Amino acid sequence: MLVWLMLAAAAGCGSSLGSGPDSGAGGHGGSGGTSGPPSCAQAPRIDCATVSPPTPATLCTLGEGIAYACGLCGRDAGTSCGIDGALVHGANYTYIQIFNVDVWWISVYDQNGMLVAQLEASVNGQAAGQPWACVAGPADFDASEALSLLPVVGEGELPGMCGADGGTSGASCSRPLGDDCSPSPVQSTTANICTLDDGIGFACNLCGSQDAGQNCVFQSAMVRGAQYTYIQVLNVDVAFIYVYDQNNRLIAKLEWSANRFASGQQAWTCSEGPAVFDSTEAMALLPARSSELLCAR
Repeated sequence: MLVWLMLAAAAGCGSSLGSGPDSGAGGHGGSGGTSGPPSCAQAPRIDCATVSPPTPATLCTLGEGIAYACGLCGRDAGTSCGIDGALVHGANYTYIQIFNVDVWWISVYDQNGMLVAQLEASVNGQAAGQPWACVAGPADFDASEALSLLPVVGEGELPGMCGADGGTSGASCSRPLGDDCSPSPVQSTTANICTLDDGIGFACNLCGSQDAGQNCVFQSAMVRGAQYTYIQVLNVDVAFIYVYDQNNRLIAKLEWSANRFASGQQAWTCSEGPAVFDSTEAMALLPARSSELLCAR
């Protein structure tokens, strides 16, 4: 349904990151020109009721959109990735913007955090006098607010949703890790991830070798901190994080939820590990937007 976002993700990595249009004071584009807001009258409707399970191409809730934007380019460490995400709050709607070289794909969420429309702005369209288009949405959707706020240069409010502001530093683990070295709650045939090497092997083969990750909902990453090394598995709006100590042994399993964060709840939980695990470093580094994960191809 939302093919445009998948095309953005497929095309972005490996292309150079451009800059937004001349946005004037405050960094807001408002590049609607004289064409006015785009009409959604001829655009397809959005039907999230038929989407199960959610995928990176069907970001039907604000939480899913935030998680996807926070995890952009995680596989290539962001060094050559041409995709950038942003979050912007308006009076009527909240917007997730994905920028790829010269095109901005924008998901529009209502005050209940549900996807209501998809818009597109492009440099080529601007040159042709039609900078904006409605990709999907209700026939009577009013895009005036979007044109007044977007495209935005930079990341807007997104950085605060992706790292250290996600909750408190003391995560009380639900139960001891014990001898459980399985990747649970992520379902996998991998026998164990007791060591960092095991975790890397698991992260590099989440989707198997058949589809080369093309149709895989998982995004994997590895991040090294001063205290711990982290293997992250992002599944749309939830990040499952495996924590390894300096001896490369698994010591804790954490989770981060974009939906819980967006609803004002505690975003971080510890499912298994020490009775009190200090997650300060994890929260400062994760969910990962870059990665040191190197997988053999």
